Amino acid sequence: KRLLFVLSLVVAQAFAQEAPRGVIRGLVQRAGTAEAVAGADVTVEVATDGGASGPSVRLKTDVDGRFEVTAVPPGRYRVSARRDGYFASSSEGNAEEVMHISVRTDVNDSNVSLFLVPAGVIAGRVIDSFGELLPMAAVRAFAVTRESGRETLKPAAPDRSDDRREFRLL
Repeated sequence: KRLLFVLSLVVAQAFAQEAPRGVIRGLVQRAGTAEAVAGADVTVEVATDGGASGPSVRLKTDVDGRFEVTAVPPGRYRVSARRDGYFASSSEGNAEEVMHISVRTDVNDSNVSLFLVPAGVIAGRVIDSFGELLPMAAVRAFAVTRESGRETLKPAAPDRSDDRREFRLL
């Protein structure tokens, strides 16, 4: 009986011990500078061949643009960052910067650097031919695109002037 008790205790302790875990640490910065992007939304999720699936962790960067996820099981992960007013540095027009990383048992942590590009802003006031400010006037920006070898204008960012007769297109 004593041997059975000791064996049961050893087996119970073996199951109680968790597999080694890693840490994903990262920094979100403004592209081309060392300026931190505070308050960026970061998502860490399990990566699969078809993309990302399974449980995910969502958090925000601190005032220094840093984030940390602890107790991460070994495997492949998709780490993404986004913030209003920024675009990804790696793909044109995409609002989310994405990186794939591996967490291993023999390495204690994985460091990630993500870079976001500030979006441009078009701002102004709408006035009529008499110099009077116009409230609720339709305002639209156009982007030059190339189709079949020809440059064309495509509507890009519609808005209206506000009660102060001002507009802001992001």
